[in-house]
Amino acid sequence: MSETAKMHEEMDAPKWHLARGRGGGGSLTRGKRISGRQLYLWLFLAVMLNFPFSAGRKDNTPTKTNVTRPVERKVGSGWWKRGGVASESGAQVSYVVLIEAGGNGTVAHVNAYTQQDGQTYPQFSLPGSRLRSDVSISSFSASPANADVGGMLDPLLAFALETVPAAQHSATPLLMVATAASLQGVKREASAKLLDACFERIKQGAGGLMVQRDWVETIGPRVQGGLLWLAVNFALQRLSGMKFHRKGTFSCVSMGVQSVQAVLALSADEEEEVELKLRFGTFSQSLYSVNHNLVGMEAAMQKYNSQMAGSGSTLRRRRDPCLRAGASTVFARGLGNYFKCEELAAKMLRKDVPCDLPPCSINGVHLPDILSSSDMGGIVVANELHTTLQALGLDERKHGATLFHVQKAGARMCAGSGQGRSGTEGSAAAVGGDKEGDPKASSSAANGGDRKGQEKARRKGSSKQDKAKQEALPVGVDDTCFRTAYSVALLSTGFNLPLSAKLYTLPKQLRTIDWPLGKAVQFVLAQRQRESSLDAILL
Repeated sequence: MSETAKMHEEMDAPKWHLARGRGGGGSLTRGKRISGRQLYLWLFLAVMLNFPFSAGRKDNTPTKTNVTRPVERKVGSGWWKRGGVASESGAQVSYVVLIEAGGNGTVAHVNAYTQQDGQTYPQFSLPGSRLRSDVSISSFSASPANADVGGMLDPLLAFALETVPAAQHSATPLLMVATAASLQGVKREASAKLLDACFERIKQGAGGLMVQRDWVETIGPRVQGGLLWLAVNFALQRLSGMKFHRKGTFSCVSMGVQSVQAVLALSADEEEEVELKLRFGTFSQSLYSVNHNLVGMEAAMQKYNSQMAGSGSTLRRRRDPCLRAGASTVFARGLGNYFKCEELAAKMLRKDVPCDLPPCSINGVHLPDILSSSDMGGIVVANELHTTLQALGLDERKHGATLFHVQKAGARMCAGSGQGRSGTEGSAAAVGGDKEGDPKASSSAANGGDRKGQEKARRKGSSKQDKAKQEALPVGVDDTCFRTAYSVALLSTGFNLPLSAKLYTLPKQLRTIDWPLGKAVQFVLAQRQRESSLDAILL
């Protein structure tokens, strides 16, 4: 039973209570008094019939309806059907563990899911559990043959064994996938030795979890982009056969600290542009996935700061259009000129490079219409782009935020008016709501719902204390002005999006979803298809 149904059931249940009479005695009432004999009779019947006294309780004491207990089930062949934990719906719960070896650390993802007969896709419990280690696999590249990867993997393996029920260990696969960024600059032979060392350590510390050498692998940026597309559209139920598949799939743009990735689904008449054929279960989708290195947020900031340092005079502080108005550092004085900042950011994207096959994106690389696969007129943005929208208070809009809204909020942010959700200058409230949104709700969300606090902050904005704080801000601390301008420049100039294009972020509970979920879904579907084929042969 859903939480909504439970809530309505409790609201409709009769509310009995004990009322005090003149003589101090009590009686259960529901609009009328009950005699003492009736009370005792009622209590006797309640005990005999196991009346649900806890129907209106507000504590969190577990009941039989929400406790999952391990049960042995043999539904058929296939590791994903063995053992299991019964869910509320009666379907057994299975698990898949994936260790993500990325450029900035290593993360263990544990996902629980159910798979009932007749279901096209497994039902994942999202976002799942995860544990992060700051140790990267590339730190062992100096001596790959003798790499001691235990410090990186052991805590993650212990976390997986603790998260997955012991009864499920023998039926739970453990995968490890390293991204190309995590092994950048490492030779192919050294990379293979590192993966071998990881597999040996996993075998030692995986307990009863299922491991295989071919489940420890490396993926390139295009495959990573395809798995991100799969994860996002799976979570939003946009894949073939899902609830919202008729609305089309979402294109995705993910900006990291060093690189930017864009991926979109191609229609049948765009087959000649296919870069990736993604298979998931019995389905396949032609995708166009492109990865641009050294244009991520951190890389762009470093490049911009280098350019500004080269253009400034050593005798006085330079005037920085991308530094918020009123902010001051030892080297720069903020002008807060958003549109000048966006213009400078656009020049770093090298759109002047010759384009062999238009339309083209950054550095003259071909990129089809990124909005063509969705009828929602927007894309899903992730990572650094999500962080930028969050700083502006534009990340929780049901109907998305247009690039124009982001641009307008950025202009106010740079000018130093208002106060954003994270406490930086600027406000999404200044943007106002679009026709599909609620201006009041947007204003409240952007300012933490405290309008009085906002007005008070504005009145104090000219005080000497606040002015001193602004002058003490170092470059990089108050970077929302640059982040916003660069994000808009990347999407509008770099990826040819109109200002009317809508930017969507994943719901709060799904915010940590990334390509590892796509890999887990693809793996589970592939194993299910393989076992189904084996069953058909045996029959």
